[in-house]
Parts: sequence; C-alpha cells; structure tokens
Amino acid sequence: MWKKKVVKIFIFLLLFLFAFNVYLPFNNESVNAIIPPPTTANYTVYVSGLPSQSSSPISASGGDYKSSSWNSSSQQLTVTYNNFVVYPSFTLTAVAPSGYIFSQWVFDNGTILTTNSITVYPNGTSGGGEIASAKRNNKMSFLLPQTVYAGTVTSSVTAVFASSTYTITASAGTGGTISPSGAVSVNYGGSKTFTITPNTGYGISNVLVDGVSVGAVSTYTFSNLNANHTLSATIDPNTYTVTFNSQGGSSVSSQVVSYGGKVTQPSDPIRTGYTFGGWYKESGCINAWNFSTDTVTSNITLYAKWIINTYTITASAGTGGSIS
Repeated sequence: MWKKKVVKIFIFLLLFLFAFNVYLPFNNESVNAIIPPPTTANYTVYVSGLPSQSSSPISASGGDYKSSSWNSSSQQLTVTYNNFVVYPSFTLTAVAPSGYIFSQWVFDNGTILTTNSITVYPNGTSGGGEIASAKRNNKMSFLLPQTVYAGTVTSSVTAVFASSTYTITASAGTGGTISPSGAVSVNYGGSKTFTITPNTGYGISNVLVDGVSVGAVSTYTFSNLNANHTLSATIDPNTYTVTFNSQGGSSVSSQVVSYGGKVTQPSDPIRTGYTFGGWYKESGCINAWNFSTDTVTSNITLYAKWIINTYTITASAGTGGSIS
C-alpha cells in the first residue's frame, strides 16, 4: 500500500514540476542566476542659469526616493533612490528663486521637458521587465528572476532657469527719438518693438543691436527674449547740395551743407564787362541770399547778379566849333 502512495506522490511531483516549469539541473548542468541591481543608486541633477545658490532649487520626493544632497560648490543635487525594483522612479520639482523662472529640464539623452515637476525613470519606462522563468533545452527550469531594462536610460538631468525679466537699453542721438527709450524691462520669452523717429531734416544713418549693425531701419523687434540687449540709433542731419549758377560768369563749385547749416560764401565770380552784384535765391535776382543768417533746408540753387559796367567818354572841341 505504501509503495503505491510513494508512486502517486512521485507522479504528482513530476506533474507539478512540469506544470510550473521548474528546472532541475541534470548531468552536472549549472544554472546561472543574474545578480539583482544594487539596493540604492544615485542620480545627478545639475542647475543652469542661476547665480550660486546656498540651498537647492530642486526638491526630490515620492516613489523610490530615499535621500538627496545639495553641493553648493558645484551647484548640483545628488538624489539617492532605491534601485531594487525593475523601474525605480521619483519626482523632481524645480522652484525658481526670486527674479528667475524655470525654463526646462534637459536630460543627458537629449530629452527636454518643460513642466516644473517631472517623474524620473532612471532605468527606462517601457518594454522589458522581469522575466519570471525561462526554459533551458526545452526542459523545466527554476524561477530565475532577471531584470531587463528597456526604454531610455538616464543618469542625470539639468534644470535650466532664466531671469524672469530682461532689460533692453534703447538710445538715440539728438537728431531724433526712439520709443520706448532708456532701460525697458521685458519678461522672459516676451517681445518688444522699438520705433525710431528722426527730427525734421534728419535721417536714420544706422541702428546697432548689441553693437552689431542691422541697417538704417525705423523699427526693430526683439522676440522670445532670454537675455539683456542694447539698441542704439544713429540719427544724423540730412545733407543738401547748394549749386551756384553764375549766369554767364566764371564757374563756382557747389557745396554740401547739413540741414540747418549755412552756406560758405564763395569767391566772387568774374564776367567781362560786368560787376558782380551778389547771390540771389532766384534767377531774376529779387531776394538776396544772406550768408550770415540764411540756412539750408533743401537742395537749392543760388544765382549770380550782374551789373553791366558803364564808362565815361570825355569829348571836347576847340573854340572854332563843337563836338557831339
């Protein structure tokens, strides 16, 4: 009777082993077990865009988070997490100090996230997993825990901050205005348009943005602001040509005069049989040009006035007659 019971128990064990795929090593076969990952691991969080901080602007919590340590010299946070599960995770939260805003997370694999709080999966997040069992040569095998990491593995991330406001310093010379002018505050990521208006008789010669010429433009827009800038406009007087028409006399060279400037009186021209009578604003020589007070506001032509010379003939005759 007991022999029958032993046979039944043996058959039951074989069926159990077959049903649950348990491997019994035969013929001196060895079973290689995969050593599980360390109990804990570290994750590095770098900080960019902030002045030196005495305390961490990053907090870690939740999930498999264990502890963290802030290094004020290197400005980085070391997060220690439990690493005895397939996909450990924890939460990082960025808190911008006064005068700054959080911009983005940049992972060492190039991934970028823009929310302040993120969940970090150091060992990846998709595919793979624990292989609970495996067959060897189609024989039954033991349950051998194996960890297979999939997805993207990361070991560090950089928290990027930016100034919450930036200053654009705008200026123009005395020949015009720029609006708005002076130190103009603009929020991070914002835009601002500046308009340059010359005074009457003046023109825009050049516009510099951070010392680099952008041409003689009348407007300029800063977009998606993430740094301080300077904007300066050079506004100069317009220049005009003064032409001298000697009206039959010797040639007189033209002059280039700035808006509001005075004409330099040239040497008098010469015309045989005539005396020079000055420079006039019109060919009919009605309104004389005053070199001391008159100013130039456009291209002009000045005309020479000529006075014909007159001569005296003295005629005489003796007492015996007359001359006419």
